[in-house]
Amino acid sequence: MTTNVVVNNLATEGGAGVGARRADLDLRSNIVVNNQRAGGANPLFGVYASESSLITTNDYNGVFANAGGQNYNPDIVVGAHSLSADPQFAGDTACASFALDPCSPFVDRGDPSVAPLEAGGAQSDIGIADISAEDCEYRSNRVWVGPVSYIDCSRFRVPVWFVNDIDVVAAIAVPLRWSSSQVVYDSIRWQGSRVNDWEINLATANNANRTLLIGATRFEAAPTSPDSGLLCQLFFHSQDLLEGANVCFDTTFIPPGGEFVFADIDARTLYPSYQTHCFDFAPPCARVNIPNGDELYVGHNIETLAWKLLSDDVDSTVVRLSTDGGAAFNTVLQTVVGPDTAFAWNVPVLWEEDCRVQVTQFRPGGIVEQDQSDAMFALHSIGDVDCSNQLNIVDVLCLINHIFSPVTDPCDCVERAKDANCDTKFNIVDVVHLVNFIFSSGPAPCPDIPPAGKLTTPTLALATAPSENGDEIILSTNSDFELAAVEIDLTIPARMVSKIDLLDKETGLQLYWGATGDNSIKIGVIDPTGQSAIAVGAVNLIRIELTDKSLIGNYNVSGIAVDRDAAEYSFTSLRTVSVLPTNYRLEQNQPNPFNPATSITYALPMAGRVELMIFNILGNPVRTIVDATMPAGTYVAKWDGRSESNETMPSGVYFYRLKTGSFEETKKMLLLK
Repeated sequence: MTTNVVVNNLATEGGAGVGARRADLDLRSNIVVNNQRAGGANPLFGVYASESSLITTNDYNGVFANAGGQNYNPDIVVGAHSLSADPQFAGDTACASFALDPCSPFVDRGDPSVAPLEAGGAQSDIGIADISAEDCEYRSNRVWVGPVSYIDCSRFRVPVWFVNDIDVVAAIAVPLRWSSSQVVYDSIRWQGSRVNDWEINLATANNANRTLLIGATRFEAAPTSPDSGLLCQLFFHSQDLLEGANVCFDTTFIPPGGEFVFADIDARTLYPSYQTHCFDFAPPCARVNIPNGDELYVGHNIETLAWKLLSDDVDSTVVRLSTDGGAAFNTVLQTVVGPDTAFAWNVPVLWEEDCRVQVTQFRPGGIVEQDQSDAMFALHSIGDVDCSNQLNIVDVLCLINHIFSPVTDPCDCVERAKDANCDTKFNIVDVVHLVNFIFSSGPAPCPDIPPAGKLTTPTLALATAPSENGDEIILSTNSDFELAAVEIDLTIPARMVSKIDLLDKETGLQLYWGATGDNSIKIGVIDPTGQSAIAVGAVNLIRIELTDKSLIGNYNVSGIAVDRDAAEYSFTSLRTVSVLPTNYRLEQNQPNPFNPATSITYALPMAGRVELMIFNILGNPVRTIVDATMPAGTYVAKWDGRSESNETMPSGVYFYRLKTGSFEETKKMLLLK
């Protein structure tokens, strides 16, 4: 089939534009504009092909406003260099004067393979004749708009330049509207060295109706360049990714002789008055969902960071942290491979108020999408009382000192970080909580769920005994379960205390005490490493020697017991003084028969060397349970059914014997398996 070459022609004001019928067409550097077919139900396109014809080449053409905007047959491939814009004829088209204006977008945009028609070999224009672009001058009342630039995924900026290049008084008004209710107008900023030469008007934006009207009036001649005219920057934000939304500029209100100029990425494209031009949104970034402002995260807790994908073809996502409000994202939190949209973040031990998270997504071909938190969130390191950005034994000792010796407290951050379990109180429970986390993999500071308490509550017993310098107070515990710590308040002046001792010095428990007022002291018992605990049953724990025996029984006692899980039990206003045993006593073990362990209770009316041993039926020693010097009191010992070498003993009858001073007693028990 024959191929007809059509180059540098004009088809306008006709009925059918340019078409191929029974021949192929090679179209280059032609203007096809304003063609309307008279009559008939189906107007033809500006460029069309029919009856098995082909448009073999369709490039460097200007095709505009044909058949109600139907410029191309749907099957025709449009070349990358073709334009759809007003050609801006300089002459009177009613008189068939179709020369291009020097400012036409078709100037110097023709097919470079066509023989140059301009002097000096410049690229030809699209259309029938060439003119020089050097003759182009900016017209009065011109507005340059765009392109939209993104500050991040939720904020964008629209630049608008006002240019008036003749000495006239001319007002320029630019109405805007946007399609998405997610878009909210924020602010406007006027810039440029000649701002004072203009009278600037800005109507109040109506976010509910999604409209805004800006205006400016020029009284003197302005530079003939948008870069040196009056620049207005409009700022918007959105609550979502703005997919499918747009902002439109209505040119209807441009004064006669004025023009709108919309800036594309590659070149500025002219649009006449009485039209609307819209910028569609395609934000080049992802979307941070969590955290996105005002959250408070506590160090060592596990939090979820989440983001949104624009598509599923994401190779990887890098999440970074900024602690300076977003000025720099220097800390990589996670690199996620694939299209995941969340990960569990082990919050670092930091105390920062101005934090943001940045998400950067990498797609095939190296395309990068990026977003950051819209507002700042905070990181608090509860428990880091020494400001070291880590939790360790130093923090534990600082907390203990702050409770029992607050005057000598060496830790700078103790006031803001001491409530380790976030129950709005500060006491030895916070110490146990921190010890459990550091040494026993317990809950992190500020847990979501408080520890569950036991069904029974431990009790605190008091006893008195004679001493050389006065009287002693013996503080005892009696609990059905192990205690991690106790904190006891006594209304006794510190000056009346000559000595405070921990009675069982062979465990890892430590004693702490200090004055909390003129007439009160606070005592604590805890193992700072969490390895040792206060045993089950009646335990004589603390001995207090007083300088004045008249104080005995004349004080109040209150306090806190803490179990291994950091659950709290309170003692309040105890004044009862229990009596020490008056006789030696060895009670029957409980339970009996037993498997695998049993408890043995014994009483001592006075201090002395104590030996409690287990024997088999042949009278051979199996295990020594107690071998120590002990103060007067009632005690509970346990046997776990094992030998001295930790071997499990078989079922049978066993004997246990208590020897102390002149007292000796033996009882029988039965181990069943």
